[in-house]
Amino acid sequence: MEIIETSDALFQGFLPKREEWTSKFDYGRAVLLGGSKDYGGAPLLSLSALSSLRLGAGFATLYVPEPLYGYYVGRDPQIIVQPFPSKDGNLVYQEKAVRKIMNKTTAIALGMGVTGFEETARILLRLFTSYEGYLIVDAGGLTALAMLDANYLNMAVPKIILTPHTGEFSRLIGLPREEIEKDPIRYAVEYARMHHVTLILKGHESIITDGTEVYRNKTGNTGLAKAGSGDLLSGILCGIFAQHIDQSDVKKAAFGQYLLGKAADLLLAEQSEYSILAEDIIRSLPKALEPCIQK
Repeated sequence: MEIIETSDALFQGFLPKREEWTSKFDYGRAVLLGGSKDYGGAPLLSLSALSSLRLGAGFATLYVPEPLYGYYVGRDPQIIVQPFPSKDGNLVYQEKAVRKIMNKTTAIALGMGVTGFEETARILLRLFTSYEGYLIVDAGGLTALAMLDANYLNMAVPKIILTPHTGEFSRLIGLPREEIEKDPIRYAVEYARMHHVTLILKGHESIITDGTEVYRNKTGNTGLAKAGSGDLLSGILCGIFAQHIDQSDVKKAAFGQYLLGKAADLLLAEQSEYSILAEDIIRSLPKALEPCIQK
């Protein structure tokens, strides 16, 4: 199987030029659902939502457990913040609330900072049966997914993008990390093909595949080896998939991973890998994006 290496050339002109007559209603609605009493991470989750806007989504709405609402609202005026039903600071399933996040939403990212995995699994199941947009599952969402029968993925209505690191992928497929690391491309391709998902297996060289095409991404540096980098990736992906970009899903996923790493690499001209923070990457995204937009 051919492995496509991501590169500046591969993504030059990847994003369409925006027409002057368009408005925010033409660029999709990104929803990010995450947070818990243990992992509030207010700045990081806000930046995750902000990164969706940086990627061009028309709207970005951040849903957090009710007790955390006050920490988020007003932090970034561009972001719509909404409370989500919770118990003891963890998300809980409520039919009305899940229907609300599905309404007019074109992409949902779920799982950043989430605990309360049984309730998260119930939310996932409801999205699997009815949601018709893109669903990005990360972090605690992946832990919840590992509790479910994998066949639910095969029957899912939404188009699903999974973003595990090797430890999370180990729980999904029931194999030790050491075994996966011997041949990560093989296991990633087999899983994506079997369950009809787009998979980003995160690592030093991330593997992105839909079971047919395989991309390998080498952008990025150890400045990304910090808590919050995954939150940013989920936001970037949510912003990309919220829009109607005329590219394959697997290439859009590869673009998201490439862009996160590229933004981190551009920062090395002004600071070291030790000091790179999530907000630095957000600041760097416009420069990373510029060559990727059609002229």
